[in-house]
Amino acid sequence: MKTRKNKKIRFTGNPVRELSFLTWKNNSAHIETMRGSLWKRALARERTFWNALVRRAHIKQLQKDFEQELKLTLDPGRFRFLTIGCGAIQIFHSNGSSLHWKWAWSTKTHYVSELDFYDNKAYYITEDEKDRYVSNLTCQSIEGHILWSKHGISGQVAVVNGLCYYVNVEYPFNTTELMCCDAETGTNNHLILKEPSEERFISLVKEGGKTLYCKTGTWQECRCWRIEGRSATELQKGSRNQIPLGVLNSRECGLYMKKGTSQWIRFGAPFQAWIMPPGSPQWINLQSGHMLMIAEGRQTLYLCAPHKKPVKIHSILAGEFIPNPWAKWEGAQMQFFSIFTPERLPHALFVANQSSEPKLLLPDPKKKSPFDDLKSSMHHATSKDGTKVPYLLVKSEKTQKVKGLLCYVYSAYGNQTNVGWPYEGWAPLLKRGIAIAYCYARGSGDRGVAWMDAGQDIEHDKTVEDFEATVRSAQKTTGVPPQQTIIYGRSAGGMMVGATTMRNPDGSLHGAMFTEVPFTDILRTQTNPTINLTPSGMSEYGNPIKSPVAFEALLRLSPVNSMPVDGAPGVFVLCRTGLRDQQVLPFEPVKFIQKLRGQRQTEPNNKFLDYEKDEAHSYSWNTFARERATDLALLFRWLQNKI
Repeated sequence: MKTRKNKKIRFTGNPVRELSFLTWKNNSAHIETMRGSLWKRALARERTFWNALVRRAHIKQLQKDFEQELKLTLDPGRFRFLTIGCGAIQIFHSNGSSLHWKWAWSTKTHYVSELDFYDNKAYYITEDEKDRYVSNLTCQSIEGHILWSKHGISGQVAVVNGLCYYVNVEYPFNTTELMCCDAETGTNNHLILKEPSEERFISLVKEGGKTLYCKTGTWQECRCWRIEGRSATELQKGSRNQIPLGVLNSRECGLYMKKGTSQWIRFGAPFQAWIMPPGSPQWINLQSGHMLMIAEGRQTLYLCAPHKKPVKIHSILAGEFIPNPWAKWEGAQMQFFSIFTPERLPHALFVANQSSEPKLLLPDPKKKSPFDDLKSSMHHATSKDGTKVPYLLVKSEKTQKVKGLLCYVYSAYGNQTNVGWPYEGWAPLLKRGIAIAYCYARGSGDRGVAWMDAGQDIEHDKTVEDFEATVRSAQKTTGVPPQQTIIYGRSAGGMMVGATTMRNPDGSLHGAMFTEVPFTDILRTQTNPTINLTPSGMSEYGNPIKSPVAFEALLRLSPVNSMPVDGAPGVFVLCRTGLRDQQVLPFEPVKFIQKLRGQRQTEPNNKFLDYEKDEAHSYSWNTFARERATDLALLFRWLQNKI
């Protein structure tokens, strides 16, 4: 078995950091060690403040009500299942990247990040029971027997022609080696490709007819290899990015992007003869002729063919349009899509290959549901530099007057804004007349590669300006004042809402901020290359270790470094973190909440931080409803002026 290395993160607590072009001092650096009496006292103080808040009777009762409402939305049985392996495996696709599966004959459900099926065996990836940042690969027979397993790998697996492909992880987030082994026994491990750079990561791409590819890259560029047997052949050398699509009529097909550009170029006949639909490609199936495109968050499925105008099949204004990856991988004749959108309960779409006749499988209209009255509308805000920024407004149709506004932002790494099925995370607020505005700021993947480029590296302040413009526009549209406005962002989105609060500390833009695992001590983290995600983050945020320009840009953005001395006295703050988080280390939210309070640390000053000792970067499946219900209950009572 491979020995998995643990990266040694160096935290000295030294407030002075010397770079090649400057020396700077951070007076709260002692917290970064997350050890000793000062750290323990800081956590104890935060727990005291938090408990005094949540143990109030009117909060506790509301929290119980909210928890029941959220549990109803999270029931996996509510979602339609799909099958693979000729019906041997049933898969329940919930919103997000994880899924549940079980054998058709069994009642036991497995919670996994990915799985594949080959020769009456399931190959699946699960979190390690002791460490959520370690993944295990398991091979299980159709009778339910564990045949073999591997420890310390990434969240992807593929099985082709008797070989099982997986990616070794040296330490959390550092994918280093593409490997294969005998699918039957798990033996005969073979190294196919090694990535020496910590700034790059390895991923598998599974295309039609069991055609396997491997990508190594950063958030902005990648190299791509075709994997056959135990060898790898690089495609389109020297390009910036690639979307491999497999083989059609014996020709390798796909799209690539030249360096310094943001336009996709097709390669491989007959794919070059297809007429491209409008928007940016999200998913393409050469064999079935289908293309899923996105433009301003709107996703549209088209049927394409050589020299023919694309036929529009189905479109959603916002949400997640999730293709069944196994249908393309296994060469199925029917394509299946899970759809999560504000307007309807989760539902499904079936389309036969080379056909434009879709079959939409909607929830049973006879079954009453409390989650079928949302409506959404697209709007545009004008950013500081005149750029038109799209945002989606979601609210209940039953709401005559909007009682509050929650503004959501992420806009990093080129990811699509996570609208999904909003009831899954925000049901209690939506039911009670709160509207949600989803900001599609620059840096996101909602408008293609050029839109992503415009909000990355030293341009991240454009994302903050886009978000501020969205908040003001949504307030005007809904008639909600700043005093009834909440801004929300998690992880990289926490950096956006933290910077927004730093720039508007008096409450004139928003009265409350809700953030989870916020990335807010940007300069200290991005100048410490021993932290797990710092190397790969250089392509997203620039390199402040070597570049004075990048340093200055992040200084403007970093809430911990640039918060006013009095903090943000006009903003009510809820912040949450997990003490096992290795993506945004817990010292960041602790330093952030202290900066928000200003110079008076002996009182909460309407700034509250909660932490869970056993949680990591995301809620575990079993605790999400309880913790989110607590946070939403507090926010709703704040909107009612009862905190």
